[in-house]
Amino acid sequence: MPDAIKAAYDAKLTNNILASPEYQRAQRVMGYASLEEEVKTWPILRHALAEGKSVYLPRVEGKRLAVAPVIYHEGDFVDLSPAYRGILEPKAPGIDPGQLSLILVPGLAFDREGFRIGYGGGYYDRLLEEVGDRVVSMGICYSFQMCRRLPRMSHDVPVSRMMTERGRQRILRPN
Repeated sequence: MPDAIKAAYDAKLTNNILASPEYQRAQRVMGYASLEEEVKTWPILRHALAEGKSVYLPRVEGKRLAVAPVIYHEGDFVDLSPAYRGILEPKAPGIDPGQLSLILVPGLAFDREGFRIGYGGGYYDRLLEEVGDRVVSMGICYSFQMCRRLPRMSHDVPVSRMMTERGRQRILRPN
């Protein structure tokens, strides 16, 4: 995707997330340290911090994702270091993920039922299974990453909400 189009999509997606009731109500937001090709999350995380929300990032610990607070000092995220797949992770001690209000979930693709394809580690599936319905999970991606149905395994866990640059995407639940 050309840089100018990606920047425009990222800005629209950021605005859609910030305007959502799920984000507005959330006091503890878990994002992710976005890679270059992913939806840019840093503006969302900075906005959350400016509003006084607590912000967390995931850290791979064995086969699970720990949820650790970010440290933000003088306009920059500090105490982050590259780890699993070169993704920046916080070093701070983790919290119980059930204390979160909103989890922003990345994916290579999402389907209309909220299932996703990630990078194959199953980390987010285990996290979403752990928090269940206690925490809102919002898949975020570009509209061209949405498809009708993805292949899935028995351990896959869908997100509860979806957001793209076009706005909220309705999640279909089987009857």
